[in-house]
Amino acid sequence: MRILKTFSALSLVAVLATGCAATQTNVRAAQDPAVNLNSYETFGFFEQAPSNTRYSTILAQQLKQATRVQLEKQGYRYSDDNPDLKVNVFLAVIERQELRSSPGYGYRPWIGRNQIETNSYRQGALGVDLVDAKKMALVWRGVAEGRVDQKAMKDPVPAINSAVAEVFARFPAAQKTAAL
Repeated sequence: MRILKTFSALSLVAVLATGCAATQTNVRAAQDPAVNLNSYETFGFFEQAPSNTRYSTILAQQLKQATRVQLEKQGYRYSDDNPDLKVNVFLAVIERQELRSSPGYGYRPWIGRNQIETNSYRQGALGVDLVDAKKMALVWRGVAEGRVDQKAMKDPVPAINSAVAEVFARFPAAQKTAAL
């Protein structure tokens, strides 16, 4: 049975609370080939508050902070007023089950001796979208996917920082600070 929870602030917080780092992480990124990411100077975030509250959670703020740190390392400046790029961070979690069959023993393993074991786990995906604020067009997306690990469940802040850093390790633009 698969349960897909997509972008909502409540599922964002729930996923972060259980950890967004993974033991085996697959990271990928895509960029609009017609866009020069060095042409942008500032960034800001899309407003995202839980649908049933009027405040932002501590973990959602940590996710924004980790993203802000990575963008500033690339030479972009944070701006609330009319930024060049708008940032959207999203999360999805799929509850998965994996079946394992262990072979039977003896000459006829198919006769009543096979054992089937069920293993449940969470597979998570953290993504960062950079959107051209004037055109409202996606110009870059980075995604990290993998199994949620137990260490991250106990202390999500390092998991958040690590997952966001892994996503930005695929960022194609040369650091703007080097170009200035």
